[in-house]
Amino acid sequence: MQTIDFLPDELKDCAYNLSEFGIKSYAWAREDVLKVIDFLETNYPDKIILGGDLYVLQENKKLKRTYDNWFYEPDLKNQQRNSSRESRVRAREYLEKSKSFPEGDHIYAGLVIATRGQY
Repeated sequence: MQTIDFLPDELKDCAYNLSEFGIKSYAWAREDVLKVIDFLETNYPDKIILGGDLYVLQENKKLKRTYDNWFYEPDLKNQQRNSSRESRVRAREYLEKSKSFPEGDHIYAGLVIATRGQY
C-alpha cells in the first residue's frame, strides 16, 4: 500500500482508503489533496507526483470512479527539483480543471507519489 505515514495527522485523518477498489492507496477531497501537494512542496520537495485518479463522492458517502486521470512523466535529464516542481504544477492544473466537471464539488483525487529511483 502506498504509505502516507509521512503526512501529518490532519491529512491522514481525511484520507479515503481506496482498498475497496483493489487499489493500495488513498484519495482526498480536492481541497485536502491540494494541502497534500502543498505539504509535499514544503517538506518533501524531491517527491514527484506521477499522476492521479479522480473519484466522486456519492450521496451514500462512497466514492465512485470517474475514470478521469492525469499523468506526469519526469524528464530524467532534468534536475530532480525541476521535475518535482513541474509535477506539482501539473497536478494543481488538473485539479483546478476538475472544478468544471459536473460533479466538481464532490471530487476526490488519489495521487501516485514517488521519489527518484521509483520511476
